[in-house]
Amino acid sequence: MKRCHYIKGLVCLLGFLLVSHSAAAASFDFRSVRWGMNRFEVMASENIAPKKMARNELLYRVSLFKRPAHLMYRLYDDRLVGMRYVLPVKASDSLDKLEKLVSLRYGTARRETGAVGALRVWNRPDRTVRLFFAKKGQAVIDVVSKGAATISSIELTRLRRSTSEAVVSTL
Repeated sequence: MKRCHYIKGLVCLLGFLLVSHSAAAASFDFRSVRWGMNRFEVMASENIAPKKMARNELLYRVSLFKRPAHLMYRLYDDRLVGMRYVLPVKASDSLDKLEKLVSLRYGTARRETGAVGALRVWNRPDRTVRLFFAKKGQAVIDVVSKGAATISSIELTRLRRSTSEAVVSTL
């Protein structure tokens, strides 16, 4: 009888751990981070050291779609407000092809034309995702939290520009 209670207790504990683990995993906004984390929390979430660190950014070399890429975390007032993937464009790549891959996670994109040319945009309750080709033969997946809307447009533009220049200079 005691053994039966012991086994039931272990099963309950295992079930609780599995449920709490999946709930914790579901609470991440992107990779293993949440909006608003500070730089040290973001760095602790990655298994590798950043390639470059600056006041408002952390740059990592990662793999995306089975190819090398850069991942730039953007911080404002030491809080995570955005991230950007930059990956080299293959001759066979098209915006539509990459859109299909990103759409697996975010659903149907809206097609727009902006200062960078054609782009795809996904609006979600907590983030805006933009996909476009940069001038240097790179595809860019730009993710900005809705909380970044509190940042002035001048600061947000400066943050995007510094991020773009940092990534381009390291490819």
